[in-house]
Amino acid sequence: MKYRSARTVARNCGGWIWLVGTLICGGAIDCGGPIVSAAEDTVSATFTKSQRHCIDDNALWGPAEKQNVTTVEASASAVQWLIARTPLPIAEEIERAAKIHADVLANHETSDGPPPVADILSNLVDAIPPRMRSADYQFTVTIVDQNEQNSFSAGGGHIYLSDLFLQSSPADDPVGRDRIAFVLAHELGHLCLGHAKRLFQREWLRDELKRDIEADSERKGNGEQIVGFVRGVGAVLEASYSREDDFHADLFAIHLCRNAGFDVENGLDVLRRGAVAQNTSLLLDPPERLGVPPVEPEIQAATTGESFTLASRPTFSHRLRRVRLELDGLIYGDEYGLFEFDRESLELQFAEANSIRPGERVVVCIHGMESSLGVYKRLMEHLAESDADAKIRIFGFQYPADESLARSAKYLAREMRRVGAESAEVDFVCHSAGGLVLRHYVEVDGGDAHRVYFQGTPHLGSNLAALRSLLEVGQFMGDLNLGYDAALASAIRDGHGQISYDLLPNSLFLTFLNRPSRQRHLERYTIYRGQAFSLTRSLVIKAAWSTTLKTLARRLDAKGKDDVNAKFARAALDALILPDEIIAGDLCVTPGSAGLDGVNQIYDYRLNHNALPRDPDVVDHLVRQLISDNQ
Repeated sequence: MKYRSARTVARNCGGWIWLVGTLICGGAIDCGGPIVSAAEDTVSATFTKSQRHCIDDNALWGPAEKQNVTTVEASASAVQWLIARTPLPIAEEIERAAKIHADVLANHETSDGPPPVADILSNLVDAIPPRMRSADYQFTVTIVDQNEQNSFSAGGGHIYLSDLFLQSSPADDPVGRDRIAFVLAHELGHLCLGHAKRLFQREWLRDELKRDIEADSERKGNGEQIVGFVRGVGAVLEASYSREDDFHADLFAIHLCRNAGFDVENGLDVLRRGAVAQNTSLLLDPPERLGVPPVEPEIQAATTGESFTLASRPTFSHRLRRVRLELDGLIYGDEYGLFEFDRESLELQFAEANSIRPGERVVVCIHGMESSLGVYKRLMEHLAESDADAKIRIFGFQYPADESLARSAKYLAREMRRVGAESAEVDFVCHSAGGLVLRHYVEVDGGDAHRVYFQGTPHLGSNLAALRSLLEVGQFMGDLNLGYDAALASAIRDGHGQISYDLLPNSLFLTFLNRPSRQRHLERYTIYRGQAFSLTRSLVIKAAWSTTLKTLARRLDAKGKDDVNAKFARAALDALILPDEIIAGDLCVTPGSAGLDGVNQIYDYRLNHNALPRDPDVVDHLVRQLISDNQ
C-alpha cells in the first residue's frame, strides 16, 4: 500500500507486513507493506510432495534462531500490570478499528471479498471456539487493489487481502482455497488471541490517563510521567511480542484449518513459497542427516521483574520450522522423553533405545501441566516394592508442559517407537493434562494401550484463566490473602504457553479431540477424580469470596475514584468470577470435566488436584490395580 498518514507504524511478521491502525493523539495510523518479497513472484505457489520434503527438511536443519537481543526492563509494576491486564471494552476496540477501516476504504480501491473467500472465512469462524471470538465481532474480508501480496488485520474483526494474493491463490481451486484458509486463519489468530487489540488497549489506557491528568492539575507532573511510560512500554510490547505473536498465530492457523476441514500441508505452501523466495537452496535435496535437527532457539532469561525482549522478525524458514516441530512432534532437550525407574537407585534414567522386549509388561507415568515426574515418585517406589518379582518395568514420560498438547502426544509416539514398546502391553497413569497427551496419542495418533488411569484429567477443559485473574488481582493489591493454598496459587501462575489455550473448555484442541465420531476404547479407561471441599465448606468459601470482593473494592475506593491504578484494577475486579473448579471441583478441574462419557470405572476422593497422584490411599489403590492388571 502506498498510503501514508501523519503517523505510520509497520509491523513485519516473518516477512508479512501486518498493518495495524489506531488513533494516536488524533492522528490516524495506517501502515502497509508486502506479505512477500518481490522475488517471490517468480516462485511457484504450489510444490510437489518431494519439493515439500526438501523445503521442510532444510528448514528444520537450517540455522538456529539464535539472535542478538536487547532486554528492556520495565519499572513501575503497577503500570506493567495495567498494560497486561486492563480489560479493553469490546466497544472501544470495534470503534477504533472502524476508523481504521474507514481510512482503508477512503484511501484505497477496495471491494468486498468474493463469495468463495467469504465462504472460507465463514467456515473458519464457525470452527473458532465461542469464547475466543466476541459475539460483537463481525468478521469481514476486504480486498485491496495493490501490486503486492498483502494480508493484514486491524482489530474489530476486519481482515484485508490484496487482490494480487487472490490471483496467485484462486479461491475456485481446492489448493488455492487451502492457502487462502491458512492466511485468513493466521489473521484470525491475531484477532482471537488478542494480538491486534494490544495497540488499541495501550492507547485507550493512555487516553484515560490523560483525561484524569487534565481533571487534576496537582497530579499533572506525575501523571504525564506515567503517560510517557505507558507509551514507551507500548512501543516495546509492539516490537517484542511480534515475533512470538506470529508463531502463536501460525499454531492457531494450522489447528483451526484442521478443525475446519482444510488441508494444512497445502496451506503451508504459503510459508514454503516465502522461504524459497528468501533462500532458493531450500529446494536442493538434503544430505544424509545424523542425529536430530538443531535445538530450540536460545531464549535470553529475564533478570528482574517483567522484561520485554526485543527480537528480530522471524524468517519464513523459522516460521515453517516452528510449524513442522508442532506437526511432527519434535521436542529437544535431555530433560524430555521416556525415563526408566531404576529399582536399586530409585532414580529415573533416560530409557535406552529398543530396550523393551516384546511381551514385557510396562507402566508409563505422565505428569501434568507445569509439573514433572516427581509427582509419581511415591507411586513408582510403591509399585517397585509391591512387584517383588520385577515383572513390570516402570517408566515416566517427561514433556515440556507449557507447549502444545498435540505436539507432546506426537513426541510420545516417537519415544514409544524409540524404546521399542508395544503399546498394547503398556499401562498408562496420567495426571491432569498428561491424560490429554495420552488420549491424543491413542485416539488421534494411532497408539494403543492396555489400561489407562486418569487422575484429575480435564477432558472437557478447565477455567484456569479465571483463577489466574483472581491471583493477579491479589498480587496487585499487595499480596492480599485470598484464602487458597500455595499449590493452587502455583498451578494458576503456570501455563502461559500453548497449553493454556489447549486446556480451555471447547478449545481448538479439545474440540478436535472430543469429536463424537472419534474411536475410543472406553472400557480400558479408569478415572480418579477429586473434590476439595464439602458442601458446607463450599458455602463458607462462597461467603468468603463475597467478603474478599468487598474488601478489594474498599481498598480500591480508599485510593480514590480518580486514582488511575485503582480505576483499572476495578475494571479487572468486575470481571472476576468464582469458578466451579473451586466450589465443586478439585480446585483446578470440575468432576464433570474429570469424567468421560462411557467410562464406568470412576473413583472419587476428597482431595485437591495436586494431591491426587501423591495421596497414599490413591497410590495404594492404583498399585493394586496395576499389579492385578499385569498378572
